[in-house]
Amino acid sequence: MLQKIIVKLSHLSFRSKLAVSLGCICLVVILVVGISSYQLAGNELRNLSTKISEKNIMTTEQNLSAYLDKVMDYTTQIMNIPALRNMSEHELAEAEAAGLSSEIISGIHRYMKAAEANNLSFQAMEFYSANGHSLRYQANFTTEFQDYSSCLDSLADFNPSARESLHTDRYTRTLWLIYPLTENRTGQTVNHLVCVRFLYDSLMKKHGILIAALNDKELYRTYSSYAEDSFIVGNDGQMRSAARTNLIGTELTEADLRDKILRGAAEITTFSAKNKHGAIKLYSCHPTLDNSAVLVIPFDFYTGISRQERNRYLLSIGILLVAVMIITFWLVMQVSRRLSRSLYELADVVKRIDDGDLTLRYTATGQDEVAYLGEKINNMLDSIMVAVQLREKQLEARRLLEIRLMQSQINPHLLYNTLDAVLWNQQNNRSENATALTAALSGFFKYSLAKGSSMTSLGKEIQLIRYYLSIQQLAREQDISLELEVPPELLEAQIIKLSLQPLVENAVIHGFSGYRDNGRIVLRAVRQADLLVISVTDNGIGMTEEELSDLRRSLEIYPPPDNMKSFGLYNINWRIKKTYGDSYALRVESSLCEYTTITLTFPFSEYSP
Repeated sequence: MLQKIIVKLSHLSFRSKLAVSLGCICLVVILVVGISSYQLAGNELRNLSTKISEKNIMTTEQNLSAYLDKVMDYTTQIMNIPALRNMSEHELAEAEAAGLSSEIISGIHRYMKAAEANNLSFQAMEFYSANGHSLRYQANFTTEFQDYSSCLDSLADFNPSARESLHTDRYTRTLWLIYPLTENRTGQTVNHLVCVRFLYDSLMKKHGILIAALNDKELYRTYSSYAEDSFIVGNDGQMRSAARTNLIGTELTEADLRDKILRGAAEITTFSAKNKHGAIKLYSCHPTLDNSAVLVIPFDFYTGISRQERNRYLLSIGILLVAVMIITFWLVMQVSRRLSRSLYELADVVKRIDDGDLTLRYTATGQDEVAYLGEKINNMLDSIMVAVQLREKQLEARRLLEIRLMQSQINPHLLYNTLDAVLWNQQNNRSENATALTAALSGFFKYSLAKGSSMTSLGKEIQLIRYYLSIQQLAREQDISLELEVPPELLEAQIIKLSLQPLVENAVIHGFSGYRDNGRIVLRAVRQADLLVISVTDNGIGMTEEELSDLRRSLEIYPPPDNMKSFGLYNINWRIKKTYGDSYALRVESSLCEYTTITLTFPFSEYSP
């Protein structure tokens, strides 16, 4: 029976085949939804409980962040006490230091009272400067530090992972370290979390250190209101804060938990791990203490899902999924095996084409919609092959053109000829000429090789021309004059970079060389409505009618031949057309032994910073 149905389905259109397949799948989905709806409802309730728990965890993290922000705010205010900075920056007499110490203690006392009013207290507050001064604010606990150096060494000995940060001369962010403090009343030594901050001089060199010991019980209360067994552990695996203060400064003993915490210390994560009793628990971890530690909150406390209830839920879902998978797999395999054969063949062809075989074509075995799609794909591939071949030719031509454009910008002949002239001037004790040549060459290449916008102002392009003519006058002793007929208001007009200097260079090399050393170049600029028209005229040797015609034809060739003599003009003409369109092409006029004029036209625009 099933075989007959499949044979009949094979003669249907692809749309009919797809409709039958979707009908079968929908039937299975309806059955699955009906059976699992009860389980899903219970699951949604548990998800809601979990979201509420996650919100509580976020509130806990925010409370801790607010507490640490207050610590940073008040320690910053203490560090900004003028007397404290004065003491750390200057060598003071004993009497003067005592006066400043009294002023500092008074300032610290004022800020400590303000902190207490803001539900923040410190167990100890000590300061040590590199010039030998130190002070301790009267508090419940004290350290064994004697001076600045012993403070750094002791902190580094107790916190090896922070040794480099403590002893480096570079800027060091706030450190949150563990150090044993001695209680003034009982003499008992207890590990505390301390906030370590450095003072810097105007050169960002360390010259003082402030030690602020946090109230461990107060810190614990900020993050333990929802889970009493929450704790803070450093990225080195050392406990920073916990319900039992005797655990502070000790290593986290649960290896599985420690490894997973430290592996994801830089991001918020939720994972399961074995506790010290071997039981699996969920934990939510949040980076804190400037990403040097992690706040760990047991997540099981919030979800309220018992292990037995969770196991029953997972078992029922597992059985349901297995049953659905078996039924769905059997139906899909039996029904779609023949229905989708042509589609699989087409997909295989597309995959091989995607791997790079553009010569492959699909061979249809029927007349349905898949065969039609395959035919269109074949037509598209034929078009792509033609386009790819054309594109490769265009890219190769453009690549060669851009290489020549870059070579023309470097101008190697100008470079080594000028350097030869500099060397000759130095050897002949003409240092002023050598210096002027070097300055002109530096200015020329600094502008022509500078990266950035392809546009520049007319004024800057004229300055480049002056650099070039200075080089010619100093290096080759050519007396070439430049006459400017440019209104001042057009100096900020925008033109394509390196569009005028090559024209002047062309005049020097092809117009004056071998003809005259006292040439004259006239640069004119005029605004005509929305256009900027610029012309460069020289009184060089000019061109015959035949030479002028050949030049004009060569400007229209693409790509340019390797042996093109007027590539500089072609370069400018190509860039103008590429930027503004063919209507802005370069124009050349010339008369033998009289003149050559090259005219450029740009859309008028001014520089706007």
